Amino acid sequence: MASRGSISAAPGTSAPTLPGLPHSTEFLDAYQAALAGTPRTEIGAARSKPGTVAAAVAGYFGSMAFATLAESTQRTRQPILERFRNEHGSNGIGALARRHVEKMLNAKAGTPGMALNFLAALREP
Repeated sequence: MASRGSISAAPGTSAPTLPGLPHSTEFLDAYQAALAGTPRTEIGAARSKPGTVAAAVAGYFGSMAFATLAESTQRTRQPILERFRNEHGSNGIGALARRHVEKMLNAKAGTPGMALNFLAALREP
């Protein structure tokens, strides 16, 4: 029987299912791996077509680069990238050119702070 133990999932991610009986070797190994942060599965990641903006954003949310950001930075970037994914998710990430980003930034010219936050979120590896 699987148990979730006391592991909580990050917003937008699913908590790992732990195999085996509590206190079994299999359970404890999976528990330790979950506490170490591996693997994190982004909800909906399997529905994203590889090579798209949606897949890139989902991959970033499940990455160590995102997980190691300060919580406040995560809270700032997540809605920005979710909006970006909702608007451009089916587009190929490889086709995203500087001119596209400039056009998106120009659309946010009335709110320079939002434009800078958007640019910072896109630049993060």
